[in-house]
Amino acid sequence: MITHKISTGDIMEVLPIDQQSASISYPSKVEAVDSRAVLIHAPIDNLDYVRLPLNKHYWLHFAEKLVRYKASVSKHVKKDDFNFIEFTLLEKGQSLQKRDYFRLSCNIPVKFRSLGKYETGGGDPDELHNGILSDLSGGGVKMQTDMEMEEKDEVFLSFYLDNDAFHLLGEIRAKYYDPSAKQRFQYGIIFSVITELERDRIVRYLFNQQKRRVRQK
Repeated sequence: MITHKISTGDIMEVLPIDQQSASISYPSKVEAVDSRAVLIHAPIDNLDYVRLPLNKHYWLHFAEKLVRYKASVSKHVKKDDFNFIEFTLLEKGQSLQKRDYFRLSCNIPVKFRSLGKYETGGGDPDELHNGILSDLSGGGVKMQTDMEMEEKDEVFLSFYLDNDAFHLLGEIRAKYYDPSAKQRFQYGIIFSVITELERDRIVRYLFNQQKRRVRQK
């Protein structure tokens, strides 16, 4: 079994092979690896460890290295008050062409500018508006604000994750309106300009946040 692309400390995702929805995805990190097995930190969902059933098959996605492995749960391990899961690899890695990103509910302030409105004469190019990121993934965000924009508008986003600054471009793919809410507009935004390093920093932040939330529970 070829596992030379997997290293200790790699951030990865666990997805059920028989899942019906791409929304089922658990972030994790590699603790140890050998020629046929991968030991990972037990995934977290709803602020608790996920106990994956023994012998069930999953995809182990390593998006940064553009590879995934088909694997089965061989055993659960606990050491130093941490939970781990060992997977047996069932076949050699498959190349990834794209990825699904796990998401995290959040409440993160963001400064943004709608480039679409400016280009049509509707705003100051240097004016930044306030919003809240209520959902974050390696592929995009959900943002709440009282400013109206349109689908397909390009948006400049500026926000911090644990004092780590991000300045990214995105495109609005979904728009929701709630007249009773303080921030009446919600937008689903995908990142249109982002480096793999920036994406990896976001994924690592999400993983660390989930671990923190479990410890604080």
